[in-house]
Amino acid sequence: MPSRVLLLDLLRVATGPLDVRELAVASGLHVTTVRFHLGVLCDAGFARKDFTPAAGRGRPRAVYSAMHAAADAGPYAALAAALAGNLAPTPGERRARAERAGREMAAAHAPAPGTPPASGPEALDRVVALFTELGFEPDVDGRRIRLHACPYREVAVDHPDVVCGLHLGLLRGLLDDCGAPVQAADLHPFVEPGLCIALLEDR
Repeated sequence: MPSRVLLLDLLRVATGPLDVRELAVASGLHVTTVRFHLGVLCDAGFARKDFTPAAGRGRPRAVYSAMHAAADAGPYAALAAALAGNLAPTPGERRARAERAGREMAAAHAPAPGTPPASGPEALDRVVALFTELGFEPDVDGRRIRLHACPYREVAVDHPDVVCGLHLGLLRGLLDDCGAPVQAADLHPFVEPGLCIALLEDR
């Protein structure tokens, strides 16, 4: 699990705000690493930084909590979040089911039977065209597909296993169905504010 997603998960399940040292202990990450990722999460609107009075003399203590954006994003986002959270009992099962659903979505865009396998550039053109239509603002950078926008960001913040699993399945299905010489190895959410990256590899 990417470090940033791990920290966000810890903030979401916490009973109250956590400071950097508490998050470092819970995550096994270095304090400096935790502080960096928390800054990114706050800048992206996924977390909030507050200050609590020091126990004795000294500066106030910085604490962090998750921003549950889906609850404020309207009834459709709230409904999607509720469905995503109950898709399966564990994150692994939710991700697997979401990926299968993504592959089913891809099947609707499969080439006609008998179509020759696509070359690498042709396959990536198909992916970019569909993901552009869906609102992801993609571009290809070597063996990476960079997604500069997520139209489902509000739900993805709280349920990356479902939302990102769905889109990984869609990507894998698109490449598989056209016989591309490359496949999607993984999808890393929120590596930077507003940026997710899909990694490609040879078959």
